Amino acid sequence: MEEKYVMEEEWDYLIILDACRYDFFESIYKEFFGYDNLEKAISPAIETIEWAEKSFKDFYEDIIYISTTPFINSKKGLSERGFYFNAKKHFYKVIDLWDWGWDHKIGTVRPEKVNEIALKEYQLHPDKRLIIHYMQPHAPYLSLEKLYMKLRRGDKRGKERGIVFQRNLIPSSVRRILAEICIKGFGTEFVWRLNKIFHFRKIHPLHMEMAWRMVGREGIIKAYADNLRIVLKYVQKLVETLNGKIIITSDHGEMLGEDGFYGHGYPLPRHPKLVEVPWFIID
Repeated sequence: MEEKYVMEEEWDYLIILDACRYDFFESIYKEFFGYDNLEKAISPAIETIEWAEKSFKDFYEDIIYISTTPFINSKKGLSERGFYFNAKKHFYKVIDLWDWGWDHKIGTVRPEKVNEIALKEYQLHPDKRLIIHYMQPHAPYLSLEKLYMKLRRGDKRGKERGIVFQRNLIPSSVRRILAEICIKGFGTEFVWRLNKIFHFRKIHPLHMEMAWRMVGREGIIKAYADNLRIVLKYVQKLVETLNGKIIITSDHGEMLGEDGFYGHGYPLPRHPKLVEVPWFIID
Protein backbone atom coordinates (compact mmCIF):
# COMPACT_ATOMS: atom_id res chain seq x y z
CA MET A 1 0.00 0.00 0.00
CA GLU A 2 1.37 3.41 -1.00
CA GLU A 3 1.74 6.35 1.35
CA LYS A 4 -1.12 8.84 1.20
CA TYR A 5 -0.43 12.58 1.06
CA VAL A 6 -3.28 14.85 2.11
CA MET A 7 -2.59 17.58 -0.44
CA GLU A 8 -2.89 15.11 -3.31
CA GLU A 9 -6.54 14.45 -2.41
CA GLU A 10 -9.68 16.55 -2.86
CA TRP A 11 -11.40 17.89 0.24
CA ASP A 12 -12.96 21.02 1.69
CA TYR A 13 -12.34 20.18 5.35
CA LEU A 14 -9.50 18.01 6.60
CA ILE A 15 -9.86 16.77 10.19
CA ILE A 16 -6.68 15.47 11.82
CA LEU A 17 -6.97 13.24 14.88
CA ASP A 18 -3.47 13.30 16.33
CA ALA A 19 -1.90 9.84 16.82
CA CYS A 20 -5.03 7.97 15.70
CA ARG A 21 -4.55 4.32 14.79
CA TYR A 22 -6.58 2.75 12.02
CA ASP A 23 -7.58 -0.34 14.02
CA PHE A 24 -9.03 1.65 16.92
CA PHE A 25 -10.85 4.05 14.60
CA GLU A 26 -12.32 1.12 12.65
CA SER A 27 -13.68 -0.47 15.83
CA ILE A 28 -15.24 2.75 17.19
CA TYR A 29 -16.31 5.13 14.40
CA LYS A 30 -19.70 3.50 13.71
CA GLU A 31 -20.80 4.56 17.19
CA PHE A 32 -20.79 8.12 15.85
CA PHE A 33 -21.20 8.00 12.07
CA GLY A 34 -23.63 6.24 9.79
CA TYR A 35 -21.30 6.50 6.81
CA ASP A 36 -19.24 3.54 5.64
CA ASN A 37 -16.52 5.25 3.58
CA LEU A 38 -13.53 4.13 5.63
CA GLU A 39 -10.20 3.15 4.09
CA LYS A 40 -6.85 2.27 5.58
CA ALA A 41 -4.17 4.80 4.65
CA ILE A 42 -0.41 4.76 5.16
CA SER A 43 1.01 7.91 6.70
CA PRO A 44 4.38 9.08 5.35
CA ALA A 45 5.59 9.74 8.90
CA ILE A 46 5.75 8.43 12.46
CA GLU A 47 5.59 11.86 14.13
CA THR A 48 3.92 15.23 13.52
CA ILE A 49 6.76 17.42 12.24
CA GLU A 50 7.87 14.80 9.74
CA TRP A 51 4.26 14.44 8.56
CA ALA A 52 3.86 18.20 8.11
CA GLU A 53 7.15 18.55 6.24
CA LYS A 54 6.24 15.77 3.83
CA SER A 55 2.62 16.87 3.42
CA PHE A 56 2.89 20.63 2.92
CA LYS A 57 5.56 21.62 0.42
CA ASP A 58 4.00 24.80 -1.02
CA PHE A 59 2.01 27.84 0.06
CA TYR A 60 -1.74 27.24 0.11
CA GLU A 61 -3.60 30.54 -0.05
CA ASP A 62 -7.00 28.87 0.31
CA ILE A 63 -6.27 26.95 3.56
CA ILE A 64 -6.63 27.91 7.22
CA TYR A 65 -4.84 25.61 9.67
CA ILE A 66 -6.27 25.27 13.20
CA SER A 67 -3.41 23.79 15.21
CA THR A 68 -3.59 22.33 18.71
CA THR A 69 0.02 21.13 18.68
CA PRO A 70 3.03 23.42 19.18
CA PHE A 71 4.89 21.32 16.61
CA ILE A 72 2.79 23.06 13.90
CA ASN A 73 2.63 26.79 14.55
CA SER A 74 3.25 30.26 13.17
CA LYS A 75 5.14 31.64 16.18
CA LYS A 76 8.17 29.43 16.81
CA GLY A 77 8.79 27.78 13.46
CA LEU A 78 12.55 28.14 13.15
CA SER A 79 13.12 26.04 10.04
CA GLU A 80 11.56 23.34 7.94
CA ARG A 81 13.90 20.80 9.59
CA GLY A 82 13.79 22.39 13.00
CA PHE A 83 11.93 21.53 16.18
CA TYR A 84 8.80 23.27 14.89
CA PHE A 85 7.09 23.24 11.53
CA ASN A 86 6.73 26.84 10.41
CA ALA A 87 3.09 26.81 9.32
CA LYS A 88 3.12 30.54 8.60
CA LYS A 89 5.09 29.83 5.42
CA HIS A 90 2.48 27.45 4.07
CA PHE A 91 -1.05 28.60 4.88
CA TYR A 92 -3.26 31.64 4.38
CA LYS A 93 -3.92 31.74 8.12
CA VAL A 94 -2.75 29.74 11.13
CA ILE A 95 -4.78 29.58 14.33
CA ASP A 96 -2.25 28.88 17.09
CA LEU A 97 -4.83 27.34 19.38
CA TRP A 98 -2.05 25.45 21.19
CA ASP A 99 -0.74 28.85 22.34
CA TRP A 100 -3.80 30.50 23.84
CA GLY A 101 -6.31 27.66 24.07
CA TRP A 102 -4.12 25.25 26.04
CA ASP A 103 -5.60 23.73 29.19
CA HIS A 104 -2.62 23.74 31.56
CA LYS A 105 -4.47 21.69 34.16
CA ILE A 106 -4.17 18.55 32.05
CA GLY A 107 -1.74 19.62 29.31
CA THR A 108 -3.69 19.65 26.05
CA VAL A 109 -6.30 21.52 24.00
CA ARG A 110 -9.74 20.14 24.70
CA PRO A 111 -11.90 19.16 21.70
CA GLU A 112 -14.75 21.50 22.63
CA LYS A 113 -12.36 24.43 22.21
CA VAL A 114 -11.41 23.18 18.75
CA ASN A 115 -15.08 23.03 17.75
CA GLU A 116 -15.65 26.57 18.96
CA ILE A 117 -12.81 27.99 16.87
CA ALA A 118 -13.51 25.82 13.83
CA LEU A 119 -17.12 27.04 13.66
CA LYS A 120 -15.95 30.62 14.03
CA GLU A 121 -13.46 30.34 11.15
CA TYR A 122 -16.03 28.46 9.05
CA GLN A 123 -18.40 31.41 9.38
CA LEU A 124 -15.71 34.09 8.92
CA HIS A 125 -14.11 32.49 5.85
CA PRO A 126 -16.69 30.53 3.84
CA ASP A 127 -14.41 30.69 0.79
CA LYS A 128 -11.48 28.93 2.53
CA ARG A 129 -10.68 25.31 3.23
CA LEU A 130 -9.97 24.28 6.82
CA ILE A 131 -7.51 21.86 8.36
CA ILE A 132 -8.81 21.14 11.85
CA HIS A 133 -6.20 19.42 14.00
CA TYR A 134 -7.50 17.87 17.24
CA MET A 135 -4.98 16.68 19.84
CA GLN A 136 -6.95 13.56 20.79
CA PRO A 137 -6.62 10.57 20.92
CA HIS A 138 -3.01 11.59 21.66
CA ALA A 139 -2.15 11.59 25.37
CA PRO A 140 -2.87 13.03 27.89
CA TYR A 141 -5.98 10.95 28.35
CA LEU A 142 -8.95 13.05 29.43
CA SER A 143 -10.51 10.17 31.36
CA LEU A 144 -7.42 10.01 33.63
CA GLU A 145 -7.31 13.73 34.45
CA LYS A 146 -7.80 13.32 38.22
CA LEU A 147 -5.19 10.56 38.41
CA TYR A 148 -2.66 12.75 36.58
CA MET A 149 -3.06 15.44 39.22
CA LYS A 150 -2.63 12.92 42.02
CA LEU A 151 0.54 11.40 40.56
CA ARG A 152 2.11 14.81 39.95
CA ARG A 153 1.71 15.69 43.62
CA GLY A 154 3.08 12.34 44.77
CA ASP A 155 6.08 12.44 42.41
CA LYS A 156 7.57 15.64 43.89
CA ARG A 157 9.94 13.95 46.36
CA GLY A 158 11.10 11.46 43.77
CA LYS A 159 11.77 14.31 41.37
CA GLU A 160 13.98 16.05 43.94
CA ARG A 161 16.00 12.86 44.56
CA GLY A 162 16.34 12.43 40.82
CA ILE A 163 17.78 15.90 40.30
CA VAL A 164 20.51 15.23 42.86
CA PHE A 165 21.28 11.88 41.19
CA GLN A 166 21.49 13.52 37.75
CA ARG A 167 23.69 16.43 38.79
CA ASN A 168 26.18 14.24 40.59
CA LEU A 169 26.47 11.28 38.25
CA ILE A 170 25.11 11.54 34.68
CA PRO A 171 25.13 14.62 32.39
CA SER A 172 21.83 15.30 30.59
CA SER A 173 23.31 14.69 27.11
CA VAL A 174 24.56 11.25 28.20
CA ARG A 175 21.17 10.40 29.76
CA ARG A 176 19.44 11.27 26.49
CA ILE A 177 21.75 9.07 24.43
CA LEU A 178 21.46 6.19 26.90
CA ALA A 179 17.65 6.48 26.85
CA GLU A 180 17.58 6.29 23.05
CA ILE A 181 19.86 3.26 23.00
CA CYS A 182 17.77 1.51 25.65
CA ILE A 183 14.49 2.27 23.87
CA LYS A 184 15.84 0.89 20.59
CA GLY A 185 17.25 -2.21 22.21
CA PHE A 186 14.81 -3.01 24.99
CA GLY A 187 11.65 -0.97 24.40
CA THR A 188 9.98 2.06 25.98
CA GLU A 189 8.68 0.18 29.01
CA PHE A 190 12.23 -0.81 30.02
CA VAL A 191 13.25 2.87 30.15
CA TRP A 192 10.10 3.76 32.09
CA ARG A 193 10.96 1.13 34.70
CA LEU A 194 14.44 2.61 35.08
CA ASN A 195 13.02 6.11 35.37
CA LYS A 196 10.59 4.99 38.05
CA ILE A 197 13.50 3.69 40.12
CA PHE A 198 16.17 6.33 39.46
CA HIS A 199 14.11 9.39 38.45
CA PHE A 200 16.24 10.17 35.42
CA ARG A 201 14.04 13.07 34.26
CA LYS A 202 14.39 16.54 35.77
CA ILE A 203 10.68 17.08 35.16
CA HIS A 204 7.63 14.94 35.80
CA PRO A 205 7.23 11.88 33.55
CA LEU A 206 5.43 12.50 30.26
CA HIS A 207 1.71 11.83 30.13
CA MET A 208 1.91 8.37 28.61
CA GLU A 209 4.50 7.23 31.12
CA MET A 210 2.37 8.62 33.92
CA ALA A 211 -0.63 6.68 32.61
CA TRP A 212 1.48 3.51 32.49
CA ARG A 213 2.47 3.98 36.13
CA MET A 214 -1.14 4.48 37.16
CA VAL A 215 -3.08 1.95 35.12
CA GLY A 216 -0.59 -0.24 33.21
CA ARG A 217 -0.79 -1.26 29.59
CA GLU A 218 -4.42 -2.40 29.66
CA GLY A 219 -5.39 0.87 31.30
CA ILE A 220 -3.56 2.85 28.62
CA ILE A 221 -5.36 0.95 25.87
CA LYS A 222 -8.73 1.71 27.48
CA ALA A 223 -7.84 5.36 28.07
CA TYR A 224 -6.70 5.72 24.45
CA ALA A 225 -10.02 4.31 23.23
CA ASP A 226 -11.86 6.64 25.62
CA ASN A 227 -9.91 9.61 24.24
CA LEU A 228 -10.92 8.61 20.72
CA ARG A 229 -14.58 8.35 21.70
CA ILE A 230 -14.44 11.75 23.38
CA VAL A 231 -12.99 13.50 20.34
CA LEU A 232 -15.29 11.70 17.89
CA LYS A 233 -18.28 12.98 19.84
CA TYR A 234 -17.15 16.54 19.06
CA VAL A 235 -16.14 15.72 15.50
CA GLN A 236 -19.64 14.35 14.94
CA LYS A 237 -21.15 17.64 16.13
CA LEU A 238 -18.82 19.64 13.90
CA VAL A 239 -19.40 17.73 10.66
CA GLU A 240 -23.15 18.23 11.02
CA THR A 241 -22.49 21.94 10.44
CA LEU A 242 -19.81 21.82 7.74
CA ASN A 243 -20.97 21.85 4.13
CA GLY A 244 -18.61 20.13 1.72
CA LYS A 245 -16.34 17.12 1.39
CA ILE A 246 -14.78 16.14 4.72
CA ILE A 247 -11.88 13.76 5.30
CA ILE A 248 -11.03 12.48 8.77
CA THR A 249 -7.51 11.08 9.08
CA SER A 250 -4.37 11.25 11.24
CA ASP A 251 -0.79 12.45 11.05
CA HIS A 252 0.54 9.12 12.42
CA GLY A 253 -0.42 6.20 14.61
CA GLU A 254 0.57 5.20 18.13
CA MET A 255 2.33 2.29 19.84
CA LEU A 256 0.40 0.95 22.82
CA GLY A 257 2.79 -1.63 24.22
CA GLU A 258 3.44 -3.71 21.09
CA ASP A 259 6.93 -5.24 21.41
CA GLY A 260 7.40 -3.11 24.53
CA PHE A 261 7.08 0.20 22.64
CA TYR A 262 4.80 3.12 23.51
CA GLY A 263 4.13 6.45 21.84
CA HIS A 264 5.48 7.49 18.45
CA GLY A 265 8.40 9.17 16.73
CA TYR A 266 12.17 8.71 17.02
CA PRO A 267 13.77 6.45 18.25
CA LEU A 268 10.87 4.03 17.71
CA PRO A 269 11.02 1.77 14.63
CA ARG A 270 8.68 2.29 11.66
CA HIS A 271 6.08 -0.15 12.94
CA PRO A 272 2.75 -0.72 11.09
CA LYS A 273 0.84 0.65 14.10
CA LEU A 274 2.68 3.95 13.63
CA VAL A 275 1.78 4.44 9.95
CA GLU A 276 -1.62 2.77 9.50
CA VAL A 277 -4.19 5.56 9.89
CA PRO A 278 -7.87 6.03 9.02
CA TRP A 279 -9.01 7.75 5.82
CA PHE A 280 -12.70 8.40 6.41
CA ILE A 281 -14.65 10.33 3.78
CA ILE A 282 -17.86 12.24 4.44
CA ASP A 283 -19.17 13.73 1.19
